[in-house]
Amino acid sequence: MAGSGKHGVSQGFLMDLVTEYRGVFICIFLLPISVALNIVAWVRLHLSTLRSNAEGHAKRVNEISSAVREASKGGQKLCTDRPGYATMSLKGEAHKKNHVKIPMKNLLVDIIDINTRNLTVRVEPLVNMGQLSRYLIPRGYTLEVLPELDELTVGGLLMGFGIESSSHIAGLFQEICVEYEVVLGDGRVVLARADNEYSDLFYALPWSYGTLGLIVGTTLKIMPCKPYVRVTYKKYSTLESLTAAFEEASCKKNPARFVESLAYDLNTAVVMEADFCANKTEKGARFEDIGLWFKKWFYIHVQEVVANAKDGEGLVEIMPLRSYYHRHTKGIFWEMQYIIPFADQAWFRYLFGWAVPPNLSLMKGTQTAAMKKMWREQFVVQDMLVPISDLQTMMVYLDKKIRIYPMWLCPHLVKRHKLGGMLRPSKKCPAKAEEEMFVDIGIYGVPLQQPYDHHADMRALEKRVREAEGYQGLYALCYMEKEEFREMFHHELYDACRVKYGGINSFPDVYDKAGGSGLRPI
Repeated sequence: MAGSGKHGVSQGFLMDLVTEYRGVFICIFLLPISVALNIVAWVRLHLSTLRSNAEGHAKRVNEISSAVREASKGGQKLCTDRPGYATMSLKGEAHKKNHVKIPMKNLLVDIIDINTRNLTVRVEPLVNMGQLSRYLIPRGYTLEVLPELDELTVGGLLMGFGIESSSHIAGLFQEICVEYEVVLGDGRVVLARADNEYSDLFYALPWSYGTLGLIVGTTLKIMPCKPYVRVTYKKYSTLESLTAAFEEASCKKNPARFVESLAYDLNTAVVMEADFCANKTEKGARFEDIGLWFKKWFYIHVQEVVANAKDGEGLVEIMPLRSYYHRHTKGIFWEMQYIIPFADQAWFRYLFGWAVPPNLSLMKGTQTAAMKKMWREQFVVQDMLVPISDLQTMMVYLDKKIRIYPMWLCPHLVKRHKLGGMLRPSKKCPAKAEEEMFVDIGIYGVPLQQPYDHHADMRALEKRVREAEGYQGLYALCYMEKEEFREMFHHELYDACRVKYGGINSFPDVYDKAGGSGLRPI
């Protein structure tokens, strides 16, 4: 019988061991490799600043264009060769099984150039947020939207979903893009901008997940910054006071540069507002570098800051800008407690805190079948984007049906573009309004509400989001049928561009790649 021999038993035992002692396995094997990869990335970034990357970029784009042109002759659908474990997505790569894979996984990782006159930076799609913050901040600049986790890539944030605590001003990550360099399904390379002949493609690309063309370069907006941020924490002890304060902070005429909230239960939350500042010392504020290796995870730090505060009382800290941007990286928000359960203990933080978080690709690539099943059926990682007017009712729903805390709340604008796009303001928003304030409700963890049926409860949540005219972050597992998916997302411009630019013959439909992922095997 297959697997019943000595080799099968030992292999099964090893898989059980890796599953049962996952945290220990990560510490012994994955953390050292992660540190080595970080060193290599740091060296590569600094070496790349010593040379012009434009010539190398042009050569790489030409290679990809030629590969696409050749592959398109066979009539099969195309995809990149980047393995599923190397992405932030939870969907795996079953959708790539019958596609021709275009070599890209080890390419397109460079920052090409910065233009301080036009306030833009040109980058390749596999450049991540850690690279960009290290490159830009010492030069006195930052992205208008710089999402929190180091390993998030520009391409994933543009073609998928990207948000940060400045999104109530700038919108989602896609709104800071001024140009896409795209390889179409026939191998042509085009530059899509809002004001050129490819303007329809420019607005159709966000949330298309690489199903209109392959992004090989992009130009992003940057802005001047200061080396520190001043963070004000305010605690609220009722749902009503939280939602009122959060909406006021997000929507007021002159808001803080950064706004977010952490809800620790339905009636306990902290609203944080932050602005750039030039100095690390100010009267009435204490300096706190949350990015130091031995510091507690940010969500725990926030709890301790406001532990003895009165409702609505503002407590102020100053921290380095880069530490603020990546405040959720060490704890992967609060998911690290499920990965290395002892990682928040003082002895671990002081001895090994400099090595966390482990590389996410390594963790995904070494998951056993049992772990994949557990993460798929018992763990929730979802971002639901709904109009801010629905925040209170959505929080009540989540508390009753799923109950995962902390809960991340991040305000963001959804903009109305003349040519359309996958997202638009809700019908409650006046037709002449150019934008509507939404809120991203992030839930990451094991549901406390029992009994819990993952498939049924996720489908019910998606239905509730559709009823609110909201959207689901598609890096996560999606349980919608195709008709439901097309009800949530606006496909008019996308469908037209699929036909016009040949994507319908060259790439899978966005639903086949990103939608319905929870209904398919990983």
